[in-house]
Amino acid sequence: MGDQQEFCLRWNDFHSNFHLSLEALRGDESFTDVTLSCAGRLMKAHRVILSACSVHFKEILRGIPPQQHPVIVLPTVDFEVMQAIMEFIYQGQVNVKQSQLGAFLQVAETFSIQGLADDDTKKNSQKTASRPRTVNISVSIKAEGMADTMHKQWQQ
Repeated sequence: MGDQQEFCLRWNDFHSNFHLSLEALRGDESFTDVTLSCAGRLMKAHRVILSACSVHFKEILRGIPPQQHPVIVLPTVDFEVMQAIMEFIYQGQVNVKQSQLGAFLQVAETFSIQGLADDDTKKNSQKTASRPRTVNISVSIKAEGMADTMHKQWQQ
C-alpha cells in the first residue's frame, strides 16, 4: 500500500523565479525564434511567449514549422509601442507615456494581449483612440532555400 501514496512537491518561489526567468530571457537572444519588425527596426522574441500572451500571435505562428525563424512585419505599429507591449508581455507591467497610451491600448486590443485586452481596457481605448483599429501584418518566413510571405489584416 505504500507504493500508492502520493507526495506533493512544491516549489514555494515558483512564480517569482519564473518571472525572473522571463525577464532574463527577454535580455538574452540565445533562444529567440521570431523577429518582429516595426518601422524598419527589429526586435527578437520567443514564439512560445508571444503565443501564450496573444491568440493572434498564436494564430500567426501556429502554421510555421519550429525550425523556421519568421519575421513578422507590423507596418502600422510604432516601434516604441511594440517595445512597450513586449515589456508588458515579459514583465507583467510597463510604464507608458500618456501620448502613446491610445496607440498602446489599440495594439494590445488588436492582438488580444492577455491582461490588457479585457472589457475595461476596450472601454478606455475606445475613449482614447478615435481612429479605426486596423493593424496590417506581413509574416515573412526566411529559412534555408525558402521564402514565403503571408499577409493578414486585423480590424476591430
